[in-house]
Amino acid sequence: MGLDEAMEELYRGAPGDFVQTRRRLAETAKAAGDAATAQQIKALRRPTVSAWAVNLLVRERPPLAGEVLALGERLRAAWEGGGDTAELDRRRTPLIDKAVRAAEALVEETGRPLGDQARHEVEETLHAAVSDADAAAEVASGRLTHPRAYVGFGLPAAFGEEEPAEPDEQGREGKAREPGKKKKQDRAEADQTEENRKAEERRRAAERRRFEARRQAAELRAKADALATERDQLRRALEDVEQEEETLRHRLDQVRVHRAAARKSFEEAEQLASAAAGAAAEAEAGLT
Repeated sequence: MGLDEAMEELYRGAPGDFVQTRRRLAETAKAAGDAATAQQIKALRRPTVSAWAVNLLVRERPPLAGEVLALGERLRAAWEGGGDTAELDRRRTPLIDKAVRAAEALVEETGRPLGDQARHEVEETLHAAVSDADAAAEVASGRLTHPRAYVGFGLPAAFGEEEPAEPDEQGREGKAREPGKKKKQDRAEADQTEENRKAEERRRAAERRRFEARRQAAELRAKADALATERDQLRRALEDVEQEEETLRHRLDQVRVHRAAARKSFEEAEQLASAAAGAAAEAEAGLT
Protein backbone atom coordinates (compact mmCIF):
# COMPACT_ATOMS: atom_id res chain seq x y z
CA MET A 1 0.00 0.00 0.00
CA GLY A 2 1.34 3.41 -0.98
CA LEU A 3 1.09 6.65 0.97
CA ASP A 4 -1.65 8.05 -1.27
CA GLU A 5 -3.86 4.99 -0.76
CA ALA A 6 -3.27 5.13 2.98
CA MET A 7 -4.22 8.82 3.09
CA GLU A 8 -7.36 8.13 1.09
CA GLU A 9 -8.49 5.50 3.59
CA LEU A 10 -7.52 7.56 6.62
CA TYR A 11 -9.24 10.79 5.66
CA ARG A 12 -12.34 9.01 4.44
CA GLY A 13 -13.00 7.64 7.92
CA ALA A 14 -14.21 9.33 11.09
CA PRO A 15 -11.66 11.09 13.36
CA GLY A 16 -12.40 8.63 16.14
CA ASP A 17 -11.10 5.75 14.00
CA PHE A 18 -8.07 7.66 12.74
CA VAL A 19 -5.45 6.51 15.26
CA GLN A 20 -6.32 2.84 15.02
CA THR A 21 -6.50 2.93 11.23
CA ARG A 22 -3.23 4.84 10.97
CA ARG A 23 -1.48 2.28 13.17
CA ARG A 24 -2.83 -0.60 11.12
CA LEU A 25 -1.78 0.98 7.82
CA ALA A 26 1.69 1.83 9.14
CA GLU A 27 2.16 -1.74 10.35
CA THR A 28 1.02 -3.06 6.97
CA ALA A 29 3.54 -0.87 5.15
CA LYS A 30 6.28 -1.85 7.56
CA ALA A 31 5.47 -5.57 7.15
CA ALA A 32 5.71 -5.10 3.40
CA GLY A 33 9.24 -3.80 3.84
CA ASP A 34 8.38 -0.16 3.13
CA ALA A 35 9.70 1.49 6.29
CA ALA A 36 9.76 4.97 4.73
CA THR A 37 6.06 4.85 3.88
CA ALA A 38 5.32 3.48 7.34
CA GLN A 39 7.01 6.49 8.91
CA GLN A 40 5.15 8.86 6.60
CA ILE A 41 1.85 7.24 7.54
CA LYS A 42 2.67 7.59 11.25
CA ALA A 43 3.31 11.30 10.71
CA LEU A 44 -0.14 11.91 9.21
CA ARG A 45 -2.29 14.14 11.36
CA ARG A 46 -5.77 13.36 12.56
CA PRO A 47 -8.39 15.84 11.25
CA THR A 48 -10.45 17.99 13.56
CA VAL A 49 -14.20 17.45 13.50
CA SER A 50 -14.74 20.54 11.34
CA ALA A 51 -12.01 19.50 8.88
CA TRP A 52 -13.55 16.04 8.71
CA ALA A 53 -16.94 17.63 7.98
CA VAL A 54 -15.43 19.55 5.05
CA ASN A 55 -13.79 16.34 3.81
CA LEU A 56 -17.19 14.61 3.98
CA LEU A 57 -18.73 17.42 1.93
CA VAL A 58 -16.06 17.09 -0.75
CA ARG A 59 -16.35 13.30 -0.90
CA GLU A 60 -20.11 12.88 -0.51
CA ARG A 61 -21.43 16.05 -2.19
CA PRO A 62 -18.89 16.72 -4.96
CA PRO A 63 -21.24 18.82 -7.16
CA LEU A 64 -21.99 21.22 -4.30
CA ALA A 65 -18.37 21.38 -3.14
CA GLY A 66 -17.28 21.87 -6.76
CA GLU A 67 -19.73 24.75 -7.13
CA VAL A 68 -18.19 26.50 -4.11
CA LEU A 69 -14.65 25.98 -5.41
CA ALA A 70 -15.60 27.10 -8.94
CA LEU A 71 -17.16 30.28 -7.55
CA GLY A 72 -13.89 30.92 -5.70
CA GLU A 73 -11.89 30.56 -8.92
CA ARG A 74 -14.12 33.06 -10.70
CA LEU A 75 -13.99 35.52 -7.80
CA ARG A 76 -10.20 35.37 -7.48
CA ALA A 77 -9.84 35.85 -11.24
CA ALA A 78 -12.16 38.86 -11.07
CA TRP A 79 -10.25 40.36 -8.11
CA GLU A 80 -6.93 40.00 -9.88
CA GLY A 81 -8.25 41.22 -13.22
CA GLY A 82 -10.26 44.12 -11.84
CA GLY A 83 -13.53 42.66 -13.10
CA ASP A 84 -17.01 43.14 -11.71
CA THR A 85 -17.55 40.88 -8.67
CA ALA A 86 -20.97 42.13 -7.55
CA GLU A 87 -22.97 39.16 -8.85
CA LEU A 88 -20.40 36.62 -7.61
CA ASP A 89 -20.32 38.27 -4.18
CA ARG A 90 -24.12 38.03 -3.99
CA ARG A 91 -23.95 34.31 -4.73
CA ARG A 92 -21.12 33.53 -2.31
CA THR A 93 -22.85 33.66 1.09
CA PRO A 94 -26.04 31.74 0.12
CA LEU A 95 -23.94 29.06 -1.60
CA ILE A 96 -21.62 28.65 1.39
CA ASP A 97 -24.61 28.51 3.74
CA LYS A 98 -26.04 25.71 1.63
CA ALA A 99 -22.72 23.84 1.71
CA VAL A 100 -22.43 24.23 5.50
CA ARG A 101 -25.92 22.80 5.98
CA ALA A 102 -25.01 19.87 3.74
CA ALA A 103 -21.81 19.18 5.72
CA GLU A 104 -23.75 19.40 8.98
CA ALA A 105 -26.31 16.89 7.69
CA LEU A 106 -23.56 14.48 6.60
CA VAL A 107 -21.98 14.59 10.05
CA GLU A 108 -25.34 14.04 11.73
CA GLU A 109 -25.89 10.97 9.53
CA THR A 110 -22.92 9.38 11.32
CA GLY A 111 -24.75 9.72 14.64
CA ARG A 112 -23.12 12.81 16.09
CA PRO A 113 -23.97 16.55 16.01
CA LEU A 114 -21.55 18.96 14.41
CA GLY A 115 -21.65 21.57 17.18
CA ASP A 116 -21.73 25.36 16.92
CA GLN A 117 -17.96 25.90 17.02
CA ALA A 118 -17.25 23.22 14.44
CA ARG A 119 -20.05 24.56 12.24
CA HIS A 120 -18.50 28.03 12.41
CA GLU A 121 -15.11 26.56 11.47
CA VAL A 122 -16.66 24.76 8.47
CA GLU A 123 -18.17 28.06 7.32
CA GLU A 124 -14.88 29.93 7.76
CA THR A 125 -12.99 27.19 5.93
CA LEU A 126 -15.31 27.41 2.91
CA HIS A 127 -14.99 31.20 2.86
CA ALA A 128 -11.21 30.76 2.96
CA ALA A 129 -11.40 28.28 0.07
CA VAL A 130 -13.24 30.90 -1.97
CA SER A 131 -10.69 33.64 -1.25
CA ASP A 132 -7.45 31.64 -1.51
CA ALA A 133 -6.22 29.11 -4.06
CA ASP A 134 -4.05 27.25 -1.52
CA ALA A 135 -6.97 26.76 0.85
CA ALA A 136 -9.13 25.72 -2.10
CA ALA A 137 -6.58 23.05 -3.04
CA GLU A 138 -6.52 21.76 0.54
CA VAL A 139 -10.31 21.55 0.63
CA ALA A 140 -10.52 19.92 -2.82
CA SER A 141 -8.08 17.20 -1.75
CA GLY A 142 -10.57 15.83 0.78
CA ARG A 143 -7.65 15.44 3.22
CA LEU A 144 -7.99 18.59 5.26
CA THR A 145 -6.65 18.25 8.81
CA HIS A 146 -7.45 21.68 10.26
CA PRO A 147 -10.03 24.38 9.52
CA ARG A 148 -8.89 27.54 7.78
CA ALA A 149 -9.81 31.01 9.02
CA TYR A 150 -11.29 33.52 6.59
CA VAL A 151 -9.53 36.88 7.08
CA GLY A 152 -11.25 38.89 4.37
CA PHE A 153 -9.75 39.56 0.96
CA GLY A 154 -6.45 37.80 0.65
CA LEU A 155 -5.23 34.52 2.10
CA PRO A 156 -6.63 32.50 4.99
CA ALA A 157 -4.82 31.66 8.17
CA ALA A 158 -4.95 28.47 10.16
CA PHE A 159 -7.31 28.24 13.11
CA GLY A 160 -4.52 26.44 14.91
CA GLU A 161 -1.78 23.94 14.23
CA GLU A 162 -2.12 21.75 17.30
CA GLU A 163 -3.14 18.21 16.38
CA PRO A 164 -6.06 16.76 18.34
CA ALA A 165 -4.93 14.80 21.35
CA GLU A 166 -4.31 11.15 20.50
CA PRO A 167 -3.56 8.12 22.66
CA ASP A 168 0.09 7.34 23.17
CA GLU A 169 0.97 4.50 20.79
CA GLN A 170 4.49 3.88 22.06
CA GLY A 171 3.45 1.02 24.34
CA ARG A 172 1.29 -0.57 21.61
CA GLU A 173 4.05 -1.14 19.09
CA GLY A 174 5.46 -4.12 20.93
CA LYS A 175 8.59 -2.40 22.17
CA ALA A 176 9.54 0.91 23.62
CA ARG A 177 12.19 3.17 22.15
CA GLU A 178 15.07 4.40 24.17
CA PRO A 179 13.74 7.39 26.16
CA GLY A 180 16.73 9.67 25.57
CA LYS A 181 16.93 8.94 21.87
CA LYS A 182 13.20 9.35 21.42
CA LYS A 183 13.21 12.67 23.27
CA LYS A 184 16.00 14.01 21.08
CA GLN A 185 14.24 12.83 17.95
CA ASP A 186 10.92 14.28 19.09
CA ARG A 187 12.61 17.58 19.98
CA ALA A 188 14.32 17.74 16.59
CA GLU A 189 11.05 16.96 14.83
CA ALA A 190 9.22 19.53 16.93
CA ASP A 191 11.86 22.17 16.16
CA GLN A 192 11.67 21.41 12.46
CA THR A 193 7.88 21.46 12.55
CA GLU A 194 7.92 24.81 14.34
CA GLU A 195 10.41 26.25 11.86
CA ASN A 196 8.31 24.97 8.97
CA ARG A 197 5.21 26.49 10.56
CA LYS A 198 6.89 29.87 10.98
CA ALA A 199 8.19 29.79 7.42
CA GLU A 200 4.73 28.95 6.18
CA GLU A 201 3.25 31.79 8.20
CA ARG A 202 5.79 34.22 6.76
CA ARG A 203 5.07 32.99 3.24
CA ARG A 204 1.33 33.31 3.73
CA ALA A 205 1.68 36.76 5.28
CA ALA A 206 3.76 37.96 2.32
CA GLU A 207 1.32 36.44 -0.13
CA ARG A 208 -1.57 37.98 1.78
CA ARG A 209 0.02 41.42 1.44
CA ARG A 210 0.63 40.91 -2.28
CA PHE A 211 -2.87 39.70 -2.85
CA GLU A 212 -4.35 42.60 -0.88
CA ALA A 213 -2.24 45.05 -2.89
CA ARG A 214 -3.48 43.47 -6.13
CA ARG A 215 -7.05 43.59 -4.89
CA GLN A 216 -6.79 47.25 -3.92
CA ALA A 217 -5.21 48.07 -7.27
CA ALA A 218 -8.03 46.23 -9.03
CA GLU A 219 -10.61 48.15 -7.00
CA LEU A 220 -8.96 51.46 -7.85
CA ARG A 221 -8.87 50.52 -11.54
CA ALA A 222 -12.53 49.59 -11.40
CA LYS A 223 -13.40 52.89 -9.69
CA ALA A 224 -11.34 54.83 -12.22
CA ASP A 225 -13.09 53.05 -15.08
CA ALA A 226 -16.49 53.75 -13.51
CA LEU A 227 -15.66 57.44 -13.07
CA ALA A 228 -14.40 57.64 -16.65
CA THR A 229 -17.63 56.07 -17.87
CA GLU A 230 -19.68 58.52 -15.79
CA ARG A 231 -17.56 61.40 -17.11
CA ASP A 232 -18.20 60.30 -20.71
CA GLN A 233 -21.92 60.01 -20.03
CA LEU A 234 -22.01 63.51 -18.55
CA ARG A 235 -20.03 64.86 -21.49
CA ARG A 236 -22.53 63.36 -23.92
CA ALA A 237 -25.42 64.74 -21.87
CA LEU A 238 -23.81 68.19 -21.87
CA GLU A 239 -23.32 68.02 -25.62
CA ASP A 240 -26.98 67.09 -26.04
CA VAL A 241 -28.07 70.02 -23.88
CA GLU A 242 -25.80 72.41 -25.76
CA GLN A 243 -27.15 71.14 -29.07
CA GLU A 244 -30.72 71.57 -27.84
CA GLU A 245 -29.84 75.06 -26.63
CA GLU A 246 -28.45 75.90 -30.05
CA THR A 247 -31.59 74.54 -31.70
CA LEU A 248 -33.80 76.59 -29.39
CA ARG A 249 -31.68 79.67 -29.97
CA HIS A 250 -32.04 79.20 -33.74
CA ARG A 251 -35.79 78.74 -33.40
CA LEU A 252 -35.97 81.87 -31.21
CA ASP A 253 -34.13 83.84 -33.88
CA GLN A 254 -36.60 82.57 -36.46
CA VAL A 255 -39.55 83.52 -34.23
CA ARG A 256 -38.11 86.99 -33.79
CA VAL A 257 -37.74 87.39 -37.56
CA HIS A 258 -41.32 86.22 -38.07
CA ARG A 259 -42.50 88.53 -35.34
CA ALA A 260 -40.74 91.51 -36.89
CA ALA A 261 -42.19 90.66 -40.31
CA ALA A 262 -45.64 90.26 -38.82
CA ARG A 263 -45.35 93.59 -37.02
CA LYS A 264 -44.24 95.29 -40.21
CA SER A 265 -47.11 93.77 -42.12
CA PHE A 266 -49.48 94.81 -39.38
CA GLU A 267 -48.21 98.40 -39.43
CA GLU A 268 -48.47 98.55 -43.22
CA ALA A 269 -52.00 97.16 -43.09
CA GLU A 270 -52.90 99.66 -40.41
CA GLN A 271 -51.57 102.52 -42.57
CA LEU A 272 -53.51 101.27 -45.58
CA ALA A 273 -56.65 100.92 -43.51
CA SER A 274 -56.21 104.44 -42.15
CA ALA A 275 -55.68 105.83 -45.65
CA ALA A 276 -58.71 103.98 -46.93
CA ALA A 277 -60.81 105.31 -44.06
CA GLY A 278 -59.65 108.86 -44.85
CA ALA A 279 -60.45 108.41 -48.52
CA ALA A 280 -63.87 107.05 -47.66
CA ALA A 281 -64.54 110.02 -45.40
CA GLU A 282 -63.59 112.48 -48.15
CA ALA A 283 -65.81 110.68 -50.63
CA GLU A 284 -68.75 110.80 -48.26
CA ALA A 285 -68.14 114.58 -47.70
CA GLY A 286 -68.22 115.20 -51.48
CA LEU A 287 -71.61 113.61 -51.78
CA THR A 288 -73.27 116.03 -49.42
